[in-house]
Amino acid sequence: MPPSRPRINSAVIGIALGCLLVLAFFVPEFGGVLIPSMGIIVVAAALFLTVRQTAIVAVVAILTAIGVALIADSNHKAYRIGNVVLAALLGLAVSWALDQRVKHITRMQQTQVRVFETVPEGLVVVDDDGRAVLANPAMDTFAPGVKPGSPLHRLLGHVLPDGSICAGGCVLDDPTSLRMDEPTRLYEDERFLSPDGERWIEYYAARVDDHATVFSIRDVTAIIEAEQDRRTLLEAAARQREQNQLLQALGAPQHATFPTIPGVQFDLWSTTAGPDMPGGGDVIDVSQSPDGRVLMLVVDALGSGVTSVRDAWKVLYVSRAHFEAGVPLDQLVARVAQTLAAEAEPPRASMLAAVLDPVTGEIEMVTGGHPPALVVHDDGRAWWLESSGRGIGAPHPGSTSVARTQLHPDDSLLLYTDGVVDGTRDLVEGLSNLKSSATALRRRPIEGLAQTVMNAVMTPRQASGDASLLIVRRGAAPEQREP
Repeated sequence: MPPSRPRINSAVIGIALGCLLVLAFFVPEFGGVLIPSMGIIVVAAALFLTVRQTAIVAVVAILTAIGVALIADSNHKAYRIGNVVLAALLGLAVSWALDQRVKHITRMQQTQVRVFETVPEGLVVVDDDGRAVLANPAMDTFAPGVKPGSPLHRLLGHVLPDGSICAGGCVLDDPTSLRMDEPTRLYEDERFLSPDGERWIEYYAARVDDHATVFSIRDVTAIIEAEQDRRTLLEAAARQREQNQLLQALGAPQHATFPTIPGVQFDLWSTTAGPDMPGGGDVIDVSQSPDGRVLMLVVDALGSGVTSVRDAWKVLYVSRAHFEAGVPLDQLVARVAQTLAAEAEPPRASMLAAVLDPVTGEIEMVTGGHPPALVVHDDGRAWWLESSGRGIGAPHPGSTSVARTQLHPDDSLLLYTDGVVDGTRDLVEGLSNLKSSATALRRRPIEGLAQTVMNAVMTPRQASGDASLLIVRRGAAPEQREP
């Protein structure tokens, strides 16, 4: 055990006083030339003593020099005593300067120790063999049980980027490969296994001197997880944008194009859900068969999002295929349902199919769970064209009747999805509003008429949902087809 500081100081004082006595004994032998040497003893003692202790030695030295000078027969006594006084003052100055320097260094060391202990990151100093020399308390969370002399690497549970445990040989085992001139950032994609679980870490290393290296280890698990969450949210937002674009491309009926058919005019308008809401499965299609008849299909699939749009298009394409294959109109809904029943997830949708003869204006219509069509005559009469039946995916789907009527020039037929009339949650009121609005606006030009009617019928809240309206107006009769 090293001797304590007070005992060392006492020994230095004793040695200094002993030297003064020896010099006092030999001064008479040398005629006073050794008197100034007493000041040198004070300066030497000042290198090891405090200011107060140096002052004691200085006073003893000055008194001894005065006494010896008076007793001894020597020349220039005042000169010799003055040299001792000057040397004693120099010793006091040296002692004070050294004391201030020691206090400054002590404060710096205490500050460094406090910083070292309070830094939330793990700090550890290791020797060239990878053994810990000094570690702060935060280091215990990364290397439990770390203490001076313990190998740091084996306490860390070091996991490499490929997920394997590091078997050794990395910079944590041999830091001598690091440069002395600057800190080195190491392996931010590696992990440590701690008692609290796996931690993502990054750590810096810097050489302190030729035989010591300090490692700063930082837990970046929260940062990595936050970045992963951010990427997940961005990916989800990107997928949502893609889905909305897909819905707009596939499920927005206003993008539909109609064939040019002499004697028949079409106008379509629809609203879709907002960007924060999934779209629904409203699909409207108009096509002309080789015999000149016009097939109009309105499909409203249950649900929302891409799934409902997919189901609606399935129903539409199967319906067109069966109609073109010659399936009678009264069997169309049932045959479509039968075909789609083999799907892993059969669609559920309401359906309306209407066939118009442009020459005669005759219309045949069937429905499966769909609202009735509205016929508006040019003279102001309006009535519902109704056909009963169950929709696709319902028990016993199919049409039970075929509705027939005839459109005269300037008469209109309105086909729509239920979003047009169910905004008030009162279907009767919604149907009444549609009938009265369409009748009042019947003389308007066909261009933009569907939007005008929907704006008159639908509430602002309802207008943000999915709803579609197709208006078919018969113009002047085309020439009769040849048999």
